[in-house]
Parts: sequence; C-alpha cells; structure tokens
Amino acid sequence: ATENPIWYDMALENGVATATVPLADFDEMSGKYTIHIYAYDGYGNKTGYPYETTFNNPIGAFDIVENKGGAIFVRGWAFDYDNIDEALEIHVYVGGPAGSEEAQMHKIKADTLREDIEEVYGTGLNHGFDSIITTDLRGEQPVYVYAINTGNGGNVFLGSKTVTITEPLCGDVDLDGEITVIDATLIQKHLAKLSELTGVALKNADTTKDEVVSISDAA
Repeated sequence: ATENPIWYDMALENGVATATVPLADFDEMSGKYTIHIYAYDGYGNKTGYPYETTFNNPIGAFDIVENKGGAIFVRGWAFDYDNIDEALEIHVYVGGPAGSEEAQMHKIKADTLREDIEEVYGTGLNHGFDSIITTDLRGEQPVYVYAINTGNGGNVFLGSKTVTITEPLCGDVDLDGEITVIDATLIQKHLAKLSELTGVALKNADTTKDEVVSISDAA
C-alpha cells in the first residue's frame, strides 16, 4: 500500500464520474502505479476498480554551458520513456530560474546525435541538444535547463550552471573567441549559399559595419 495516497473526489453526472487531477501533484513520481477508483452506494458500501498506469518523467543531463560572445552554447541530452521516438523540448532560462522576472526563456530541441546515450539506454541516437542561444544579457549569468515532459509525468529540472557572457567579437564568425581564416571562409560559404549564418554569427560577419554581409567582409 502507498504510505501517502492522494485522494480526489469525483463528480457524478448522468451516470458518468469525472475528476480533475493536477499534473503538478505527480511531478516527482516516476514508475508504475495503480489508481483505485471507488464507488459508494447510499449505505456506505464501496466497490473498488484498480487501474494500472505508468508515470515516466524525462531523463537527461545538462552537460556544458560556454560563452560565445553575445551568445551561449549549451549541451546535454534528454528523453522520455513515454515516447522515445519524440525529440523532447528543452527550455533554457538565462538570468534566473523558470518563473523569475529577470530570466530569458529559450526553446530548443533534444534531437542531435548522442551515440553514448543510445549505448546506455537503448532509446535511439538522436536525444542530444547542443545549441547556440543569442542573448543580450552580459556578465556572470546563471543558466537553468528543463526537459519538458511528454505523456504522463512532469517536467524535469536538468540542472543549472553559471557563465560569464562577453560582448560579441566582430569578425568572429565561428564564435571561438578568435578571428582567423576560418571566419573568412564561413563568410564566403554563406555568400555562396553553401551554408547559412544566423544570430550572433551573422552579426559578427558584417565586419565593415554596413549592415550587409558581402565579399568585402571576408577580406
């Protein structure tokens, strides 16, 4: 028997009993549970109807956060046993935890290759996340990462880390903190439509500061 069962009253209308169960009550629950539904007659007698269900919260980890000059790079992994074929949504909060006024929330997907996760859990290859997120916050900032649940269960806090975010470095297209021939090559590939620059990388590619990325910026 469960030490602390959660009870809910059900409403009966036209022979149909319904109850509203807040998902927040089960945020910390994971595994197989039996739900018991009891019907009482006018004399206090009851009949029980057991029903088995499974609550699987997401599993994952927040591995790395790095400064990219006007942006951050986050890396980790997550999946949910309720649907291992689905790429989970990941919420990244920069500046504070979820719910805080100062935090900036960004949505990414856990859909990149992570062979190590497949080897350990057997859930498929593409449950990693590694994304560059543009932000206007500067200085030392906390970063909080959450895996968003699918199916039964609740969202999971994967962890928090601190990063010092610097100003963007003009000309640093690959966001490695240096200006090299690789940056010029990336500008050329962008102009030839072999790849596409976005976010801070695109802004840094405008080395002539004329608001247009051209071959002059690769000189």
